[in-house]
Amino acid sequence: MSEVPEMRNQQWETTQNTYFKLSRALRRSKFTETEILSKCRELKVLLVDKAQELQVAQASKLDDDVTISSLRHEMEKAVSRADLMTARELAAKQLISELQREVDNLRSRLAAEQPRTTVLAAATAPLEARSASVLRPIPTPPAVPSMGDDLNTPFEEWKKAKRIPRAR
Repeated sequence: MSEVPEMRNQQWETTQNTYFKLSRALRRSKFTETEILSKCRELKVLLVDKAQELQVAQASKLDDDVTISSLRHEMEKAVSRADLMTARELAAKQLISELQREVDNLRSRLAAEQPRTTVLAAATAPLEARSASVLRPIPTPPAVPSMGDDLNTPFEEWKKAKRIPRAR
């Protein structure tokens, strides 16, 4: 009978050892599970924060896209206005150049006509009139107003009525 208690004792020890092994494994498993769950909570919080940052970034991107498109549109309008003004300036310079040439041409024609009429008049006039015409000064051509002078032409009056600024 002494063998039976010894056998029970051995069975008890093996059962006890198995129980302790399972208990340690269960504790380790529970500890690992709590660690994993805490990591999952941290990752979930981090994921929510990043999702909010992503939404803010997407909203900011949409605002930036709208701003960029409006600035691009304004830039295109400014470039077209600049091109228009450049064309107008070029046309105005050409007009000024043509008018200056015309004024120079008219002055030269007037200067060329002036002495000829004086000489013809002097040659055909009687002698007394010739001496009087020699003493008389030759009239100078009328002055052509410069761009800075006030002109009261119908065109200038129209510009004033339409409130168009004067070119400088």
